Amino acid sequence: MPVYGVTVSVAGVTVRVPASACTRKSDFTAAVLRREPQSMVLFAPRHAQGCGAAGPGHVDLIYGLEELGLKPGEGFILGNPLAAEPYVK
Repeated sequence: MPVYGVTVSVAGVTVRVPASACTRKSDFTAAVLRREPQSMVLFAPRHAQGCGAAGPGHVDLIYGLEELGLKPGEGFILGNPLAAEPYVK
């Protein structure tokens, strides 16, 4: 699942995903693969069929560092491809 962007702060990780039928954090799951030198984090929809076609706009999902099993200052690799967010007038 491509994402539009990721922001990391002391509060956690915010991932920007395309707007679709999935609009709540509970519609998604985050998987963390522990490996050296950095862990990999992957975000995916929980539904087997995905979330349907992306509509205009985006949804910001916020995950706490502890929720992902990460420590403050710990780097990670994003497993999702990045996509350009479509321009919406």
